[in-house]
Amino acid sequence: MKALHKLLAGTILVALAAFGLTALTSSSINSSDTRVLGFLNETCDSEYLILFQNMIDLVNFNGTVMYGVTWTFKSYINVSDYEFTDKPKCNLMSDFLKLPEVRVVKPKPKIIPADPPPGGGGGGGGGGKKPPEKQKPKVEFDSQNARELKNCIANKLDKLTLKKAEEVVKEKHLGCFVKLGMNLEFKKTNFTWGASQLDQKGIPNPIWGQTIYTNTVADSPIPNNSVFLYPVVIKKKVNTRTWKRKGVTFDNLSEFAALEEIVHTIQGHNAKKANSSWKNPEPYELRDWQIQANIVANVWYKQLKGNKNSPVSMYTPNMIDKHRDSKCNLDENGDFLKNKNKYIEYVKQLKNKNLSETERADIEGKKGELVTYFNNELFELQNDLSGSFDKAEKLECSKKEKRP
Repeated sequence: MKALHKLLAGTILVALAAFGLTALTSSSINSSDTRVLGFLNETCDSEYLILFQNMIDLVNFNGTVMYGVTWTFKSYINVSDYEFTDKPKCNLMSDFLKLPEVRVVKPKPKIIPADPPPGGGGGGGGGGKKPPEKQKPKVEFDSQNARELKNCIANKLDKLTLKKAEEVVKEKHLGCFVKLGMNLEFKKTNFTWGASQLDQKGIPNPIWGQTIYTNTVADSPIPNNSVFLYPVVIKKKVNTRTWKRKGVTFDNLSEFAALEEIVHTIQGHNAKKANSSWKNPEPYELRDWQIQANIVANVWYKQLKGNKNSPVSMYTPNMIDKHRDSKCNLDENGDFLKNKNKYIEYVKQLKNKNLSETERADIEGKKGELVTYFNNELFELQNDLSGSFDKAEKLECSKKEKRP
């Protein structure tokens, strides 16, 4: 579960409920379904969009700054048109109240309702009609469920006397994990949790959860220090033939996914220096962070579930020890350490303000090649069904445990 990837541009759909700013007064909308989708570009296919109850709400919200995005809409689609035609009209905001220019969206975008990114926002909140039936997510697990699951797990862990990895797992299965000091102490962290109904079609090795420390995507509405669970991806995984035959449930895997993200938030908390801003892990740190998250999540899952094994396999010593020598240090002659040192040197060189544009571009290019190398090393860590999985019941969460 590669929860530390940078947020991919174009993968999150922002679909906010109507804000109820005004009543519909324009006679230019003649459909009984008055809802509209507002886009940030002129071709109705922008990275982010908002669902409004009517056109007047869209106009009144136009120009609002929220989640770090200035919502200046340049085009819109009538939901009634989108729902009942294969080629919905893309209307220009500049032509509003005039005869709109017809633009055909090819291909027709798939609208996947998602909770608003966590962290709050302006407007009057929900209200208005529900999305059409076919827009409903296939998994009844939303941001509130994600927050309650996290709270429940964190509160239960906080009450347990947690054992270390070597007390739960045989040492021969841990490789260099203990010697590298990768055991982790549990602590509660202040991250904002949510769920996205993104199905991640076309993305290799779809992730089940994601922790975002400092958002690096331009104009993204996703706040820093955020965690997302992907319930559609989780459900698809447990419905595959092998996982289904083994008896893995949505609850089993979502609980493990939440545990792994909790570990990632603790990693970020531990790496953050006092009175400093949040900092994303360096590319060469990602592999160890993911190894740590996988093993600690397995260990904590076992203790939470009455000694039942997690549905997700724990990384093998071969994965843990790759690039390391017999003393568990990075191999001096290995590519990983050489590339790590090169990367650090390139970062240092880029701080030189006297570099020419050509020199800077050359160094940035070499640095980018190393990022690809480290990402490939991260992607190599594959999660699979645990051969020793022993089905466990869903965590029982009291109302008190569901609160922070």
